[in-house]
Amino acid sequence: PNGAYVSGHDRYRPGELLSYKWEMALTIGQNWGFDRNATYELYRSTQTLVHLLIETVAFGGNLLLNVGPRYDGTIDAIFADRLLGIGSWLK
Repeated sequence: PNGAYVSGHDRYRPGELLSYKWEMALTIGQNWGFDRNATYELYRSTQTLVHLLIETVAFGGNLLLNVGPRYDGTIDAIFADRLLGIGSWLK
């Protein structure tokens, strides 16, 4: 346990409702940092991210979603697109 919840390994998905609070740490791409060599296919789609959010919350979890910023703190358009897409679904 990490304080008030369990923080498992990256992409922790128990697949069932748990009796305690837990967290799934996930990145939109394949790396936790900025990857200038990443191709579009390596990024999770908005639909996939929304489904993972639904699954996580349905099983009592918290989704920690990472974006890999550039050295100056900006994020690429694909990250903004995914975050805006999730925000639109939440509305």
